[in-house]
Amino acid sequence: MRPFAVAASCLSLACDGALLDVLDPTSIDDASLTSDATQDGREADMGVDASPPCNKLAIDVACTKSSDCCSGFCALDSASHRTCRPSTGCLGVGSACGFAGACCTLACADNDGGSPNRVCADGPVCMPQGQVCARAEDCCSQSCIGGKCAKSSVACSPAGEACAGDPDCCGGVCVSTSNNQRRCALLEGCRVLGEVCAAPSDCCGGSCVVDMIGVGHCGALLTCKANDGKACRRTVDDICGNDDDCCSRRCLPTSEGSHRCAPIGGCRPVCEICTRAADCCSGACLADANGVMRCQQGNCGNEGEICAGDPNCCSGDTPLKCDPDPASLGAHRCVPSTPCTASTCAIPRDCCTGICAPTSGAFACASACLPDGKSCTERTDCCGTKSDCLQLAGMLVCAPSIR
Repeated sequence: MRPFAVAASCLSLACDGALLDVLDPTSIDDASLTSDATQDGREADMGVDASPPCNKLAIDVACTKSSDCCSGFCALDSASHRTCRPSTGCLGVGSACGFAGACCTLACADNDGGSPNRVCADGPVCMPQGQVCARAEDCCSQSCIGGKCAKSSVACSPAGEACAGDPDCCGGVCVSTSNNQRRCALLEGCRVLGEVCAAPSDCCGGSCVVDMIGVGHCGALLTCKANDGKACRRTVDDICGNDDDCCSRRCLPTSEGSHRCAPIGGCRPVCEICTRAADCCSGACLADANGVMRCQQGNCGNEGEICAGDPNCCSGDTPLKCDPDPASLGAHRCVPSTPCTASTCAIPRDCCTGICAPTSGAFACASACLPDGKSCTERTDCCGTKSDCLQLAGMLVCAPSIR
């Protein structure tokens, strides 16, 4: 699991003996993309408890290929054993797909004349740049030109592409195959900057930009001035280099070696993406110049906003102070000096339970931890020992982690 909140899953890749440049689909340990979500009640249906009866293998049972599993995904677990894993944030085998990176297995294959036309499969895994292809979905770059997989139009290489080191990959993780080939891993949760996408909600930053040949890539957000007076461009779960990159001011290492922006609990500070005014500490969620909904600056720093000092926070009858929150991780927020309660909240420290959860209105103190499928604001909100607060389909929800 990620040290800060969100679990991440590495690719463990092996080479198919028949095709030296094809990844062995039974050796993939990875995840990322879609999930159904509803705004009413701030819940998302992750399919955890509502799945129809299945006569295949259950989660945590040993497997050899993804089609053996009810979840449609067989990968390495936290003990490095190959077991059926949750298909959180990616599509399991048998699901309709539009590009390889939508699938947990990185394989979006022809359905042999069936409907839908293409489905996630055990293999073959997407082809890297320069390999023979028949259609775009055959390629990790989602671009097949002149019968060969073309180079991605963005500076980094998307999941499945060949790499020489971590800096080559959009996800910042380059892993070895069984015959010493190197490929980019697909990170768990929302798509990070540069990865292939189909819709804005696929991306951590809420922006999917279509290039000149019609391929979508998660785009960079406009630079935004946070409440502490410093700029930021990366929102929760996107790749980061340091705390200042993140609008949450929390950039922490993940279990697979990358660094990602972490959520800080309760309301969202200025510059974070949002879906409604109540998501934001400022109470203002508006589109930026590129149409991405982001929390906007208020007249002063409301409770929960990022700050550099007390002057960044609202003053009044009950002035706020700028304190580390949570103290162990160093992000500074505007906080009150009042004791915890069991009612409404803006940040976790307002609640005696430490859980400030989204509701259909705004935020309220939860009396207990939240089950999978419920909207959350940070990892500690979620009940499951293997669950996390992940950004999926544009919302933060408790969901089972891959590892």
